[in-house]
Amino acid sequence: MNKEDFRILKEICGLEDKLSHKEVEINSEKRRITKIEEMRSNRQEESSKLESELQRLEKRSEEIDQKLSNIHTQITQSLNAIDNAISEKQLESAQSQLNQQKLKVEELESSAFETLENIEEIIEKMNDAKTFLEGSLKTIEEITNEVERNIHPMNEEISILKERILNLKGQLPTDVINKLEKLIDKNLKHGPLTKIENGACYICRFDINTIDRDKVEKALQLKSCSSCSRIFIPNSTLY
Repeated sequence: MNKEDFRILKEICGLEDKLSHKEVEINSEKRRITKIEEMRSNRQEESSKLESELQRLEKRSEEIDQKLSNIHTQITQSLNAIDNAISEKQLESAQSQLNQQKLKVEELESSAFETLENIEEIIEKMNDAKTFLEGSLKTIEEITNEVERNIHPMNEEISILKERILNLKGQLPTDVINKLEKLIDKNLKHGPLTKIENGACYICRFDINTIDRDKVEKALQLKSCSSCSRIFIPNSTLY
């Protein structure tokens, strides 16, 4: 290795870092579209559930109406029985049935009112969901166009960065590039490179013996930290 090789290593890492940031920016832009799509998906799922619940409540409302119709028929029969009672016992029995039927009517009417309120609430929610879904179609189209405009220059810059990185890698030995790429793939927090400072790795502070320090600083050999695996860049090539 020579000073120029280490300069290339540093430039590759700097470009890889820029590339990573650009890709994050693009993903952030695309996330704007995904977020709207997720909201639409949630509303569509909500609408489907509301539709099922509406059908259930409408069926319940029909059943209540039928029960009320039957009770009213029974009430008419009970009233006729009262009118035609020929004994006190028959009168009391018919009156008792009528009272029970009137209580049942009150219960059914209360249930019918509650069901209708629930139906109205669900219809309102369905209308809100429909309004959102219709409006979000235009919104998602506008955001998609805006995102495409924003990421177009980023994609062009990424292409330039990748081409430059590829050219630089072609100037280094294959084993050096393989080592660097393995470190890049690890996505180390402070990058794949380090230096020796005060006899230790600048990043992880692992002590470096004198022999290894001389190999890095004087012989310009490609060496890695035994602790964090980062590649040492000789201090003489940092500036």
